[in-house]
Amino acid sequence: MKTFVRIDGICGQDWHDTYEKTNYLRENGSLEISNPIEVIYNYIKDTVMNFSAGYFKSMDFECIATDEAIKEALVSRKGELTLYAANGEEYTYANGETVRIYEQRYVLNAETLEVHGEILHGQITDNFYISIMEIEDDAVRYLAVENFLCPNKGVPSVQRFYSLPVKTQAEVEKLLDEMVLHTPKNSKNVWAESAKEIVIDNVDNLLSSSWYARNIIALKESEVCKEFINKYADDSEEVPFAMYAEKHTELLKEKADAVWKAHVDQTLKKAS
Repeated sequence: MKTFVRIDGICGQDWHDTYEKTNYLRENGSLEISNPIEVIYNYIKDTVMNFSAGYFKSMDFECIATDEAIKEALVSRKGELTLYAANGEEYTYANGETVRIYEQRYVLNAETLEVHGEILHGQITDNFYISIMEIEDDAVRYLAVENFLCPNKGVPSVQRFYSLPVKTQAEVEKLLDEMVLHTPKNSKNVWAESAKEIVIDNVDNLLSSSWYARNIIALKESEVCKEFINKYADDSEEVPFAMYAEKHTELLKEKADAVWKAHVDQTLKKAS
């Protein structure tokens, strides 16, 4: 049995300026984790509670959780713990209800392993969903994916992959190194960007996933995508992003379930 720790991060001001990222924590460089609680604790301390930025110096902290309190919450997996809260203000609603809002506050739900953050008095949310995954050794598969961040308003991310799943960390990292992102070099759209990510899952979950299956079908449509680029060669910097975020998705939706299930079954058998 192999253990992994997955972080799904969702951050943004509202529905149309939100992006979603997924990553996996490492232990001495390895994606396989032997002590998940310690790794999650280090993540919270190094990422969520990283007070190195200069603007923290001007903040009035009402509370900062101690190391002992964070570890105790993670071990017990009970209750909520305010990691830190700064620059609080009282706010009264029209109905007379009074609440306290903060310029920055992060709260850990130890039971669900969720971290909920509010920034600029709640105008921006910054949430992390932590999952401890256990997968049988022979069933582990790694995918190298490109995550298009907020490709369209209201869509936090679109993940695409261009190679079959592999069985080792070394193989997937090699695929990531070789992957060429489709982010436009001089895009006028500030959200038109993409990032390299790893997806780790049980091979059986992949088999039943419509997301994976539709991507597999899309691999067969690569020639259609190339024709789409050639057709709009004058906009070469913008087209790749538009193609994979819009045209690529359009191709996926056209495929019937019976077609992709049969194809996925065959490709997964080859990959295993």
